[in-house]
Amino acid sequence: MKLHRLFVSLTCCLLLAAPLRAQVPLSDLQPGVDLLLAGDVESAADILLPLAERGDLDARYLLATDAQLGKSLAMEGWRGSLGGPEAAVEQLQAWLGTAADAGHPGALEAMVSRGQSLATRLHYAERGAGAGLPIAQEWLGVVRFGAYGEGEARPEDAVAWLRLAAEAGRSSAAIALGVRYLNGNDLPLDRNHGVQWLIYATDLGDPTALLPLARAGTSDPSLVGGREEALRWLMTAQENLGEGLARSARELRDSLERDAVRRAEDDARIWWERKRADLSTALGRTDRWLQESFEEDRDWANWEVAFLASNVDCPAPTLQRLVINNYEASGHFDACMRDGLSAYGVR
Repeated sequence: MKLHRLFVSLTCCLLLAAPLRAQVPLSDLQPGVDLLLAGDVESAADILLPLAERGDLDARYLLATDAQLGKSLAMEGWRGSLGGPEAAVEQLQAWLGTAADAGHPGALEAMVSRGQSLATRLHYAERGAGAGLPIAQEWLGVVRFGAYGEGEARPEDAVAWLRLAAEAGRSSAAIALGVRYLNGNDLPLDRNHGVQWLIYATDLGDPTALLPLARAGTSDPSLVGGREEALRWLMTAQENLGEGLARSARELRDSLERDAVRRAEDDARIWWERKRADLSTALGRTDRWLQESFEEDRDWANWEVAFLASNVDCPAPTLQRLVINNYEASGHFDACMRDGLSAYGVR
């Protein structure tokens, strides 16, 4: 199971990169990937290093971003030939940069998410956003709100980039827009528009949108279509309700006919069942990861790790390998959560 998920991640990156490069055939890279999947990291590095030195972008991307390769004895020997670990890190970072410059989507994503400086991240975000990479569009949209202190805020540009990312399926971009319109944060107050974006995020199966949507419905039921719909969102988000919203839910239940309450209960249950069963949604991916993790007796498995791995603005292949390889990743995830969701306006 573990190797299968890693294979899917690597294969997707390679397939995405293929149209953008004139490279050695994938068949030359495949033995190294197969060895990596089989756990023979030393032998994988022995194959991938010569390919990277010949300019293969996929090999450079894998070597620069895969934690197992970075820790392998083969890499240690290569570091020695370069003059030490620092020189090797510089070489790997340079390779990642050349792959990103050539349009490799995985490398672009990595440079946007964890470039060495804001200027570097911004450079690759602009390049990736222009090439249609949703994570780059989303990050650039956040930057254009002035979230990272980068020059004068440009809200119109920010909205345009976030809209593109949201329409491409980035639910966190939709939440960024929804919360800002709902609260008048960086954008003119437009609560109806904010609710529409949050509902769109729930359509994508992102439970992060449920709580702000429930709060909006509680403050003004007409925003979500009336008291029954307000109760529906409150009950859908009930696992995260504080005492204030729980009291609002009880008051709404008391004010509605029994059939309306039953419909709200059924809709809330159906939302969770459908989204958990749909692997195209963040919730579906999270639920599957948790299920597989607990089946494999991984004592580190928890909702936060699984959800962040499936949905937060961090390099997805890196996150997936961190989770799959059972490294101590919670600090990395926490940093991504602070850096990402706080910038999006989610509190």
